[in-house]
Amino acid sequence: MAHITFLDAPGQLHDLFFLFVLHFNRDVFFADSSTFQITPEEQAHYRHLLENTPPISNDLLIFFKMNNSGKCMMSHHFFDNKADLLVNSGYNLSKVREELNRTTQIIEKVLTFYFPFLSEEDIIQCETSISAVSKVIKSSSLSHEQKVYLYDFFIDPESAIRKLSDELLEKSILQQLDYNRNYSNHLKLRDGFILDDVAQMLKSINLCNIDISIFQEVLVTFCSYAETVIYCNIVNGMALLMLGSDYLNVLAMQEKQSVCPDLKNFCQAISDANRQAILDLIHKRREVSAKDVEQELQLSAPNTYYHLSLMIKSGVLKTRNIGKSVFYSINTSMFQDLAKKLQLYTNGGLL
Repeated sequence: MAHITFLDAPGQLHDLFFLFVLHFNRDVFFADSSTFQITPEEQAHYRHLLENTPPISNDLLIFFKMNNSGKCMMSHHFFDNKADLLVNSGYNLSKVREELNRTTQIIEKVLTFYFPFLSEEDIIQCETSISAVSKVIKSSSLSHEQKVYLYDFFIDPESAIRKLSDELLEKSILQQLDYNRNYSNHLKLRDGFILDDVAQMLKSINLCNIDISIFQEVLVTFCSYAETVIYCNIVNGMALLMLGSDYLNVLAMQEKQSVCPDLKNFCQAISDANRQAILDLIHKRREVSAKDVEQELQLSAPNTYYHLSLMIKSGVLKTRNIGKSVFYSINTSMFQDLAKKLQLYTNGGLL
């Protein structure tokens, strides 16, 4: 049986960074929920976080604005690449602030994050010449907002870094008070954690390529703010799991939606012209109610219910509830799995 160790620091640091990421990337977190797979319940949670977080200086945008890969400079350099330190040396905010005292290294990290194509010679030149870094910024495809704050940063990096360090400390104090008020919820997460169940769910949905059930040592850390995060890694022969407070619902939902129907059931589900029209309507609108289908396609209520029920059972559609209302959307993960299955036939029977 695996030995489970619960860690506080990794989840707390991730949550702290998440507050800033949420602030500077509202366009992502509050965009169309079906596009970014963020439910209204999650958005309500994020709004609560924003409403209860004191103002954050816009000067810190360059540290937390996400790129096209969903990464930000701080998470990339001070969390994602620190797995060993997170579990072995209690890497926490104090260690982060120590690193922030090294101005030259922070400048280099900003340069390599925003301009990964720069050579070592280019980086050195940008570190010592405002003119050189200005040319790089100007010729980049970054947004106008990002360019403005990057210019400001390189004009006075020490001031920006000091402000970053101070605001991280300020928000961490408030975060700790919030954690203390809700400590019973944290204990419930620990008491309710069952390794075998989580390992089985992770394996069934193929969320990560690590089978945590084979490890003798499993490290678990929980996040309260980033409530849907599910992260798994291997650190020094141990499995590291980072789970948001709503991880069980997230895993259950993904497990339910990851089942790929056989080709016969799939073909039957979309063979009808009305069901094809329903798919087209949902693809256009992202999400619909049964009433939407009735009105747009001129179908009776019983007919609509029949088609939607069949498409749900076959896995073509997925649902979510808001009060007594049910909304239907395309189960994109099923189509992705099906596409992989169909790939078999394009390769002459060989994968």
